[in-house]
Amino acid sequence: MTNYTIQYILDKEERERKARLAALGAVIAIAPIIQLEPHIPPPPLGSKVIHITDLQDFCRCKRMWNWSSMLRRGLQPAVSPVPLFFGSAIHFALDRGYRGCVGQPVATFDLRAALAAFKEWIAQHIQRTIAYSGPLWEFESNQIEDVRRLGILMLRHYALWARPLDKLFRILGTEYKFKVPLPGFEDHGMEYAGRFDGYLEDLKTGERFILEFKTAKTIRSRRTGKTASNIEGVLRGMQAAAYTWASGQIYEEPARGVLYRFLAKYEPGMPKPLANGGYSRAKTIRSSVAWYQYVLRKIAAEKAFQNGEGETPPKEVVNQFYESEIAQATGALAVLRDRQTIQAGLVVGNEFFLQLPMTKKPNQVKGTLDCLLNEGRRMISPGQAIYPTSGFHCNWCQFKAPCDMVAYGHEDQVDAILDAAYGPRTYWEPEVQEEY
Repeated sequence: MTNYTIQYILDKEERERKARLAALGAVIAIAPIIQLEPHIPPPPLGSKVIHITDLQDFCRCKRMWNWSSMLRRGLQPAVSPVPLFFGSAIHFALDRGYRGCVGQPVATFDLRAALAAFKEWIAQHIQRTIAYSGPLWEFESNQIEDVRRLGILMLRHYALWARPLDKLFRILGTEYKFKVPLPGFEDHGMEYAGRFDGYLEDLKTGERFILEFKTAKTIRSRRTGKTASNIEGVLRGMQAAAYTWASGQIYEEPARGVLYRFLAKYEPGMPKPLANGGYSRAKTIRSSVAWYQYVLRKIAAEKAFQNGEGETPPKEVVNQFYESEIAQATGALAVLRDRQTIQAGLVVGNEFFLQLPMTKKPNQVKGTLDCLLNEGRRMISPGQAIYPTSGFHCNWCQFKAPCDMVAYGHEDQVDAILDAAYGPRTYWEPEVQEEY
């Protein structure tokens, strides 16, 4: 069986859906599968609402913060770059995948609901982009189709990885937007705001955690094999402590910390058939045991169909073919198990996903609150000086173009660029704070 046949099995549902849409002549102008929720209006310009992302931007570069923060200009790109809208779509899909189990005895991820939400988010993003900038270029269409396919594979893979972990938790809520006053500044209207991706309870200990999803370029450092340095930067940041403090202002029982789940943005490798039978045991393949088993079951169902068992072969027949495929893949699965054992370390994860709880002590929470108060005073000060701070972050800055114009002495053209390529910030808080 060729790799093409394996991929055919995984993409069969997508091809059938596209064929139905093409027959209707409505590939883009499709009626929504789900209704996207309206965004909560952002605070008015000049208000005193502090977000952790604004605080990080303020500490990183005053010029970028001055353009993006609702405390100042309140701008964002009129059309989101592909990496940013991809992360937003994944967040939206994960929310819909867990929303149905809120309040249930145990967390369960609804893959079907997540896939429908992801596909609809992409479709509506395309509509918004076309409405703003006209028909997509061919390379833009190809880029969107690539990330659409990647997102579907990531969500399917995530469902396999999360299934045993979710049984340890109970989901109390998803996508909760909050805004709480900062102590000592209630009379001045100074508030801290943010959004919890989820709020959950550990069924074993009864402790509560804030659930946060992050998309990542990579989970493991190729050089050392340890957690990627950009993820470690997230874990060192102030978000976990700030969210822990905020949970105490919202709930009677505050969170112990943040449970992070990182999702790497690359697809798992497929089982590679060998000419003489069986599957490759190459140690370089990037995949997981759960994904291999999932694909092998799809292959077994296809072989049962080709054997004349009909489109829906009996379960016992599929199981027979599946056991045969598992036997042929014993060596490959052993290699993957060894890799996952080495990669897991002290946390739950592999090279695609990582779960890591960040509990916070009272002194850590107090230190972050002191930072919010002290930096917040500077952020709301009308006399705060604006200046750039260059660094590696410039590579992904959304305001790189106007900043370059200032750097090369063309300040007179900056307003034209901002008017043409940027618009009012529409999110109460960005769906994706930064690409990690």
